[in-house]
Amino acid sequence: MTSQISEATTTTMSNMSNTRLKRLAKDGSAEITTRIPARLGAYCKSLAALHFGTLRRMHISMIDQFIDKQPWTRGLRWRQTKALVERKGIGSQATGWVQVNLLLPEPTVVEIRRLSAEHSVSPSTFLYTAFYWWTWYEYPPRDELLRRRAGKSKPQ
Repeated sequence: MTSQISEATTTTMSNMSNTRLKRLAKDGSAEITTRIPARLGAYCKSLAALHFGTLRRMHISMIDQFIDKQPWTRGLRWRQTKALVERKGIGSQATGWVQVNLLLPEPTVVEIRRLSAEHSVSPSTFLYTAFYWWTWYEYPPRDELLRRRAGKSKPQ
């Protein structure tokens, strides 16, 4: 009985995945994944609601501008992602990072993978760096803008 339920669940999950993949392929979109700090994710959700209407629109705009402006050519360093959990002794502990699945146009995903390989970074690192750049240089938090106006130094 348990194996029948397990098989049914696996079949259903497989069908859902195949259906989703077909839908994504049909509309010319592809999914790509990265990890970001949870607080950064919350800030991005606020930015998206305020300026773009949806996260997907914001993600597309962010990645398009990141690729067009190529801030890594002007000194922006690549930001390494962290794991979602760390092993601590016997158990594991959450790191405060979350997985983000971006649904982007297929040509954009191809370009992300190409640029990642060209610069010897993972696509996940490429995307996290885009998130960092977007929220630190393009749409910085209000307290950061105030700190900059006060003349204090900023990170690289």
